[in-house]
Amino acid sequence: DLYGPWVGRAVVVPAESRSDRQGVRAAVNLLRTGREALVVVHLGSLDWAAHEHGIESPAYARAVAEADGAIGELRAAAAAAGAAVVVVSDHGVTRSGGHAGGEAEVLAVPVATDWPGVTPPG
Repeated sequence: DLYGPWVGRAVVVPAESRSDRQGVRAAVNLLRTGREALVVVHLGSLDWAAHEHGIESPAYARAVAEADGAIGELRAAAAAAGAAVVVVSDHGVTRSGGHAGGEAEVLAVPVATDWPGVTPPG
């Protein structure tokens, strides 16, 4: 359980499928209950695709497209519920899919937020 020590309630989805579909479905269902003001979702399929195939591969491009669709689905569910959703990743990757060094692209951690009524700066 990646976040268990820091959150009061978590839905943990096994990552064996190399897909975020089950986790996104669980998050959308949780948002639809209207009981949560904030839902944090970790999308891991991009990490798997990058490690297995590199970030310039068709498999990685498919994973990016799936993540984009998932984020759109999460945003819509959060907006309908008047909730906030934060989408996180664990690290960036190099072109070859590695992340063992101190490269800037490895240290950059993608985060996407959508908070009802809050306008991002800039």
